[in-house]
Amino acid sequence: MADTLKVYKGTEVVATAERAEDGTASVTTDGLQAETTYAAGTYQVAFSNESGESGKVDVPEFTTKASASSEPTDVTADPNEDTADVSAQ
Repeated sequence: MADTLKVYKGTEVVATAERAEDGTASVTTDGLQAETTYAAGTYQVAFSNESGESGKVDVPEFTTKASASSEPTDVTADPNEDTADVSAQ
């Protein structure tokens, strides 16, 4: 069984990923708020395998990026002979 990286928020595992052959693991955590700073220790990580789990290590402080822009609204199309002019807000 491969090593699995576990991301904890408190006692809850919120994300997991397997360790790659190069010894690293990368994981994406859902449910974060855009443009928010999370203090060191809000999240912790540990590796686990069939032998057990390592000690937890605090994730350093980080700030999430701004969220993507919202979906377009008021979309209109004005068809021409062989094209269309599309606008949106």
